[in-house]
Amino acid sequence: MEEAEKQRIIALESILFDQRRTHRVAYPLLLSAASIAPERTRPYLGVFYANKYSFAQDFQETAARQYGLDEKLSILEVIPDSPAEFAGLMAGDRLLLLNRNRCQPVGRLRK
Repeated sequence: MEEAEKQRIIALESILFDQRRTHRVAYPLLLSAASIAPERTRPYLGVFYANKYSFAQDFQETAARQYGLDEKLSILEVIPDSPAEFAGLMAGDRLLLLNRNRCQPVGRLRK
């Protein structure tokens, strides 16, 4: 494995660690805020998901190889005690339908 690829893997792991931590910290705060400002509350499923297009172009192929990502949305983490956990979703699950509508690979549209 070339050095540049090793560096991309380390950078991806760092990015994902920070994003997962943000989701784990933000979820309880969002729940607490619902009682303070219910008119500004919106649904939160409690999952951290991505596809290979969720990453900068330089990292897409590395993310695909490292985490098995492609165009479909994959759940990378489920927040404990979230609606997603209660519904039985788990890390590694693929999101194919949402509200009976097929999930489209929207990440490719961002350029």
